[in-house]
Amino acid sequence: MGGRSGFIFNTKHGRPIMPAGVNSFLKNIVNAYNKKESKLAEEEKREPELMPPISSHTLRHTGCTRLGENNVNPKVMQYVMGRWMSSGHPFSADRSEAKTAGCPVDIR
Repeated sequence: MGGRSGFIFNTKHGRPIMPAGVNSFLKNIVNAYNKKESKLAEEEKREPELMPPISSHTLRHTGCTRLGENNVNPKVMQYVMGRWMSSGHPFSADRSEAKTAGCPVDIR
């Protein structure tokens, strides 16, 4: 796709899964959980503990947060989040461009 290959998450047709597909998948998971939790809470006569909506953007923020918690250099975080994630292909497995694009460390 666009000269890139090696995507981690692919559709059954071998195409990379785009953020809208991930969002749909996450929405279905949250809805299924909340439906089951609501039913169980009603049976147990308690308030349900529902999951909030989750999106691919939420996962992006979580990833960045975890990098920060692990003391990753902010320049590396900026590179990872700005360069790879904004490329339109968020699940690329190819990290070999890190050195050639100026990333200061090997983050594999």
